[in-house]
Amino acid sequence: MEKSKENVDRFFLKLSENWNKQVKEWGGNIEKIHEQNKEQWEARKQRITEDIEKWQENARKDWKDGVKHWNRGWIKGAWVFMIVMIPVLVVLFIIAYIFTMVIRSIP
Repeated sequence: MEKSKENVDRFFLKLSENWNKQVKEWGGNIEKIHEQNKEQWEARKQRITEDIEKWQENARKDWKDGVKHWNRGWIKGAWVFMIVMIPVLVVLFIIAYIFTMVIRSIP
């Protein structure tokens, strides 16, 4: 009976020691995985932040380029309008002047 009790006690003691070792090993593995995931998360977060900053910078640059292009288009359009309309207006004023001179000369 005593011998059986000692054998059972040794068995449970050994089982307890093995279980504690296994739990410590699992805890170490979990901690290692947690650290790796944390590092991966930080790397992903950094990459996303960099991508957003790059996108914002490109959007600002595109906006500035678009505004410059828009302004240049308006200025060019105004100059073309003046270049085309001034001769047309001069011709219209000359025709109007001639028309009024003809109407004045008629009694």
